[in-house]
Amino acid sequence: MSTLDFDAFFFACHGKTPLPWQSRLAQQLCATHIWPDLIDLPTASGKTACMDIALFHLAVCAARGMVSKAARRIA
Repeated sequence: MSTLDFDAFFFACHGKTPLPWQSRLAQQLCATHIWPDLIDLPTASGKTACMDIALFHLAVCAARGMVSKAARRIA
């Protein structure tokens, strides 16, 4: 599984494409394994999709044999 699959993963889950910032965050997370300290976006900007991004990151890490790099808790 590659970071390029996030858009397809998101579409399969929600029936629509992710917002550009969601795709960028997924790509950044899969490349660095580091979450930003703060995701400061207004209401209705798609922040709940961070749960999808975290799940996708876990799947990518599992496919790479690097599960320990994925977050264990999301708050």
